[in-house]
Amino acid sequence: MGLVKCIKSIVAHWGASCLSGSTYSYRTIENRTYRLITHYDEYYRQIHLIVGSVKQLREGHTKEELPNLIEGYMHYEEVQEKYTVEVSLPFVHVDGEKGVTPVMSEFCSLTREELKSLYGTDKCAMTLPILEDYFEVVT
Repeated sequence: MGLVKCIKSIVAHWGASCLSGSTYSYRTIENRTYRLITHYDEYYRQIHLIVGSVKQLREGHTKEELPNLIEGYMHYEEVQEKYTVEVSLPFVHVDGEKGVTPVMSEFCSLTREELKSLYGTDKCAMTLPILEDYFEVVT
């Protein structure tokens, strides 16, 4: 249990869950599993091919046919296996503004530098909210 000071407001159309300059309590929660991208450029090149395959799918081709129709195409599962690594990351829960549904309330407690040092990257295959991007630890 500790305190953090918001350095970047977290807002949505229904309200602000954390306001810059305000102090909030936080507590450690269980780790979360994420996939970190190990080969960023190739990962996004492959994701672009997957997204672009909608044309062939709308023409009636099956997912199984796509590697034969699109040069260099890999299925999503193959991309995840080849260009990402699954890791368990420490998380904290930040208690935001009272009465506002939190936009984000759980954050990875590792810094970007720690992620790079441990895993060689801080890029994630899905949104990875990092505590240091929004808060500074007070206590």
